[in-house]
This record gives sequence, C-alpha cells and structure tokens, in this order.
Amino acid sequence: MASGIYRIVNKINNHFYVGSTVSFRVRFSTHRRQLRKGIHHNSYLQNAWKLYREENFEFQLLRECSRDQLLAQEQIELDKFVGTIGCYNLSPSAFSPNIGIPRSPEVKLKISAALKNRPSFSVEHRKNLRYSHVGNLHTTETRIKMIGRPSSKQNIKKAYISNVGKSQSRNQSNSISCAKRLANRKFSPEELAKIKLGVKIAYSEGRGRKNKIPKSDIKIIVDSYLSGMSQRQLATKYSVTSASMSKFLRKHGAK
Repeated sequence: MASGIYRIVNKINNHFYVGSTVSFRVRFSTHRRQLRKGIHHNSYLQNAWKLYREENFEFQLLRECSRDQLLAQEQIELDKFVGTIGCYNLSPSAFSPNIGIPRSPEVKLKISAALKNRPSFSVEHRKNLRYSHVGNLHTTETRIKMIGRPSSKQNIKKAYISNVGKSQSRNQSNSISCAKRLANRKFSPEELAKIKLGVKIAYSEGRGRKNKIPKSDIKIIVDSYLSGMSQRQLATKYSVTSASMSKFLRKHGAK
C-alpha cells in the first residue's frame, strides 16, 4: 500500500492521533497489535482505546505522499493540532518524536538505571566494529568538504584556550595531579631494561618505526589514493597507521 499521512480517530468524541508511514497496512497492523496488548508508546491513545474500546476507533487515510516528504507532511499536521484538546499526539516534532514527552521521576530513574547497567562491548564485538568500515571509500564530494577543515592540533589549541581560567572540580584536579605524577615517574633499572627489550623486539618485527613508507613509492601511493583507494587500505598495505598515511598524503599534495 502507498505511503502517506493517516489518523486514528475516536468516533465517540472525534479525538485523533496523526502519523506518517511508508505502508498503511503494516502501520495500522502494528498500532492495533500494540493497543490490544496495552503496550502502545502513546499513553493518551492507549488509555482512550481501553476506555472507549476498539470498535469505536477508525483508521483513516488523510493523503498519500512520497517517502521523502513523509516527515515534512506529518509536521504540518502536528503544527496544526498538537497541544489542542482533540489531539492524542504527545510530541510536537515528527523528526524527533521523543521531544516534549513528559517523563515521571520513576521512569527517569528506570532509564538511568538501564543505561548504567548496559553491558560493555566484548573484544570481538569491538574488533568487528573496527573492521566494519575497512574499505569504505569517501566520495569526491566528501573529500572536497574535508579539504581545509581544522586539523587536530588546531582543535586542541582552541580547546586549550577556551579552558583557560575555568575552575576545576576536586575530582578533575586529582585526576590531573595523578596523571602528572605518572608522567614524571622514574623507572627502575629492571623496568627500563624491559622497556628497551620491548622496543627492540618491536623494531625487529617491523613495528614502531617512525615511517616505513618508501619514498620510491610516492607517485604510486598518490595515484592510488586519487584513483579511489582509501587511506585505510593504503595504510594497511604499507603497515603504517592511518594517521601516518594521512600525514604522508597531505605532505605530498594528495589531500
């Protein structure tokens, strides 16, 4: 069925709920199932359904429209009726449906507890997330937008300037003090020997070098990047970090 704007109308008092959908049949079926089970997200409509009973509600098609115009058309209806006596809708925004919905203190505490107790991602899950974007290529339009944006150094400098003179809490002061103590820590001879051994092993395995990109491949790397090969793919090919490859490409005029 076509997409468009719909209403759920209470035939007893003509109060209504307005919404948009890409499929009237599917959306109406979802509303009925949630209302029958008493789990509908709109408490006003759910209470009215329970009070006036299902047979006194009617699903109406207001008008059809293309999918890219659904939210804009729904917003027109919400601007007309949200806040009036006859409208069941709670949120005044079609684009952010949770805005404006009042929450009781009990609900707020439940939401807070649920967010605090969320399990952290497993190592395997984080690994999958990290590699899910490998090979994704930026479009030409995106690359043009990225040219001339502030570098990380500029952002850090800007953040530093904006924080000058701001007072810090006791916890923040303690954290900074602890970090400074760790940074100035003096290692024992045994610890220094372990660190040197680790660095030596890393270099022998080809890790930890400042720059492993051969200068003889400058033209090949630049041409590959401009031809559509991603920065991450090039970094993987030459066994360097993505940041090192980005700096290399910027240095040789590819970015």
